[in-house]
Amino acid sequence: IAKPLAGDAIACDLTDDGQVEALMQTVRARHGRLDVVVIVAGAHGSQTVDQLTRDTLLRCFELNVIGPASAIKHAARVMERGAIIYVSSAAAEMNTVGVAVYGSTKAAGERLDRWLAAEAAFGSLLAVAFLRATRTRA
Repeated sequence: IAKPLAGDAIACDLTDDGQVEALMQTVRARHGRLDVVVIVAGAHGSQTVDQLTRDTLLRCFELNVIGPASAIKHAARVMERGAIIYVSSAAAEMNTVGVAVYGSTKAAGERLDRWLAAEAAFGSLLAVAFLRATRTRA
């Protein structure tokens, strides 16, 4: 999608705060400004409560809550005006067996990201997109 728009699509490990910061700085250095950030990341821990492991919970929380918060923090430092789009999930508002960890961490991420954007007060828009099941490649 970036090529027809004469933009950049740059991969980044959202769980690595240093990579997130470097990404925002790189975009600003290359283009002089940062206009749009799209946060599309998620880890699905499809386990029922009796199967839940601490590792699954921590991995989902790190990717679905802490990572997006890091992206907003670093974007706010370099973005004067623009838009941040956080892709959440319909699972954040559903009670479906086996998606409690994923849904609750997406809900937590969405709420935290709204607060961070409000606190940043950098004249940018934060939009949250709720998606249903999405086919992805591993």
